[in-house]
Amino acid sequence: MLSTQKGIFAILIGALTSLIGTIFQFILMYLLISSYGSQFNGFVKNTIAIVAFLGSVEGALGSLTVIFLLKPLLQKDYIRANEILNTTKHQYRIAGIIGIFLLLGISLAYSSYTYIFEKDFLVTVNGVSEKYALWKMMIIVVLIGSKNLIGLFWTACYENLMQADQNNHIRRLVMMICDLVAYSIIFYAISVTIDPLFIFLIFLMYSLMKGVLVYLFVKLNYPWIRIMKQKDNMQLVKKSNIIVFKNIGETLIINLDAIIVAILLGLNISSSLSLYMTIAVGVRSIMLILINSFREFFAAWTVKNGRINWDTYIKFETYAFMIGAFLFINQFILSPYFVTALYAPQIGGDFSGWTAQEIAIFNDIFYYPTFSLLIAISSVFIILGEPANVLIYAKGNYQKVAMPIFYLGIANVVISVIVAIVSRFAFNDYKSALYGILIITCIVTFIRFVYLWIYNWMYLTYNSNFKGVLRNWMILLIPIIIAILVNYLFINVSYNPNNIYDDKFNYQWGWNILLSIFFGLIVSSIMLILLNSILWAPRSVKGIILRLPIIHRIWMKKQEKARKIRKSKFEDDFINLTEPTDPYQEMWEREEVLVKSHITNLEIDVGPSGEEEIYVLKG
Repeated sequence: MLSTQKGIFAILIGALTSLIGTIFQFILMYLLISSYGSQFNGFVKNTIAIVAFLGSVEGALGSLTVIFLLKPLLQKDYIRANEILNTTKHQYRIAGIIGIFLLLGISLAYSSYTYIFEKDFLVTVNGVSEKYALWKMMIIVVLIGSKNLIGLFWTACYENLMQADQNNHIRRLVMMICDLVAYSIIFYAISVTIDPLFIFLIFLMYSLMKGVLVYLFVKLNYPWIRIMKQKDNMQLVKKSNIIVFKNIGETLIINLDAIIVAILLGLNISSSLSLYMTIAVGVRSIMLILINSFREFFAAWTVKNGRINWDTYIKFETYAFMIGAFLFINQFILSPYFVTALYAPQIGGDFSGWTAQEIAIFNDIFYYPTFSLLIAISSVFIILGEPANVLIYAKGNYQKVAMPIFYLGIANVVISVIVAIVSRFAFNDYKSALYGILIITCIVTFIRFVYLWIYNWMYLTYNSNFKGVLRNWMILLIPIIIAILVNYLFINVSYNPNNIYDDKFNYQWGWNILLSIFFGLIVSSIMLILLNSILWAPRSVKGIILRLPIIHRIWMKKQEKARKIRKSKFEDDFINLTEPTDPYQEMWEREEVLVKSHITNLEIDVGPSGEEEIYVLKG
């Protein structure tokens, strides 16, 4: 169960799954804008962001279930594991019922708000723009939200079991297969331009297909499972009810900006923002997987061995800081090129109905680096907080940090809403409202990172000190500073995304320029981060590189070959190198020899009657 190979394989599968999911999101938005208009795309993306809050209805039950299952699985205590699974399944059903009522409320509230306040909300079907029916909007919201709610009633507890047993890569592989099938059908349905209501019915098929595959895997690999109606583990229930506040707080910190923009600044701006955020969130998700795929490994390691030494943790943090630097460079510089190349003609080709402020925000999002800078900063702080989150997960200390994170999320809501309302209604300045929300998000994510880091330093690692802290910050900050200077002084001046299309959105650049920027930046950022990291932490970077799957295998083969060569140099007729022997083993062997010698001296005398055996021990 405790295997770094599974953790690394989970990283690869998770990164591939997120990459494919991000590509599907690109295609989906492109088709939605082309077939149904940018407002409908904004409505769909806002719905996805809003229903993300439904993930908190299970009260962090999934994370706790994984932690609670680790010890029984290590000890093969299947009675205890069944008790936890039964409790989890019961609680998931309760959460699912609550989620359904919340989803119906969200559907009614958000659809009605959009229908009433977005008076020009039109959906284009077969080239004809028409006012979309309220009941159809409500059903679409319900269908989008039900994609994850259905699993709570059936296979959610089984997915937790797979995670606890370090089979999360199988779970992600199942999700990838279901995504491939479901999105293929969705793309075909959009291409024939049917009513969008029927397109989102496919989400129900996705949930059922994933449930069947997960159920079959669990039944084949865990025959000891016995699901019954009783719930026995009240400790799991109580802790999950407390930790729900942490989930809500995390969601308020990470996903709040898109929701506030959707409600206060309108669907046109929200649609533009959603296009950018799909790329930003997709890249961030891949980077997060590179870190949090080690959660189950660290959790199992902690259950088996106890607390983690600071020196071990700081190496893990070095790895996270390197990923954070890579994320910042590529998200800050590349995102505007991706968004502009893919979506600028679809939105900018028809600005009818857009105000001057909305067009100005569109230009900021698509063409200028300041917006990307703020998004990249908040993404980096989210990434940097993940190593501490991994240890909190491993130790099961969610309840200790739940309320502070919740209060931080509430503060983010209150301050962001106040800034947005004042800028929007008092000064009629949409741009100030948008940038105010982004700046507040950066500050809040930084505070979250500092709090989690301090908590981890004080309570979750032993022998904690400040060794390695400065070097990690240098590994992060030097590439960031170089990227900011290069982008503002050279790249954005010489290759501004605004030049990809002309005023009529006819393509001007060749693909060779875009591909050169893309691959050139990725390769140069990797080289910069590696060289800078080797300068500050050569041993840690060497350890990270040598543990990459292919490199590790090659390195181990070379080490084995070198060991054999060294051994052969010292072997001759007079010296025979052998492995060190165990003195206790030699003692046991001598004892066995003595016992055998005693047995050989054992004689049997037969009495006169021949009926009784008389044993005489001699020697």
